[in-house]
Amino acid sequence: GLRDGRKIDALYLIPRHGNPSGTTLSAERRKKLAALSREYDFWILADETYDLLDWTPHKCRPKRLAYYFDRPTDKFVGLNSFSKILAAPGLRLGWIEAPLSVLDKLIQNGVVRSGGGYAPFLSSLITQFDVHTHLDALICEYRNNVNAIIQELQEHDPKGELLSVTSTPTGGYFMWLRLPPGMHPDSLLDAAKHDVTFLPDYRCHPAGESSFVSKSVNDNEQRFIRICFAMQDEPYIRQGIRSLLKHIRSLLVVSTTTK
Repeated sequence: GLRDGRKIDALYLIPRHGNPSGTTLSAERRKKLAALSREYDFWILADETYDLLDWTPHKCRPKRLAYYFDRPTDKFVGLNSFSKILAAPGLRLGWIEAPLSVLDKLIQNGVVRSGGGYAPFLSSLITQFDVHTHLDALICEYRNNVNAIIQELQEHDPKGELLSVTSTPTGGYFMWLRLPPGMHPDSLLDAAKHDVTFLPDYRCHPAGESSFVSKSVNDNEQRFIRICFAMQDEPYIRQGIRSLLKHIRSLLVVSTTTK
């Protein structure tokens, strides 16, 4: 790693409710990350897309990553997006947190200075829109959707033999689920394609499919899928979970009879 002499220029991460796992970087690790960035002189590019979609109790919630980069010379850029909090995925507009020396350079960029397009439109919308009430409604809906998924799994798969949650989300968009040992996500994706969709684990890996030696799996290998709880209403989400469980059962039966 870094202490062995390896040089890196930048580290990209999603510190809160990361995609795909939904996990959040602890306060202690945020503090250590800032110290490492200063010691080894590399940039931190923090994707804070899901920071405001958080229902973790405030006393348990780590401060924003920018809080730990409070020196003028810190190499930190925090990237935030309106697309998730306004539930408009195609809205490629957001805001940046960074030291003033960085912001001064970015402000001179032609895209930022153009003054046309989405920026003034969204600026006008935000000033007239009750963003806090909207965020509260989104958080309530997403939290209920997560609870619905957990309830369906507890009712129809109480031992977690078919689908198990690696970590219950307390914010964000996604949930990371563990498949039965030896089941490849593509097999389930194909079986469930007319009912429900999800993202296979290898699609969430930087190296894609090549991150796995083979697309076939052995009997003990654990594979995962990413599901989104922010796109559908609760009844459809419940139906989707029941559909996934049904198809997993069918695949397990087929697997058993062919051995």
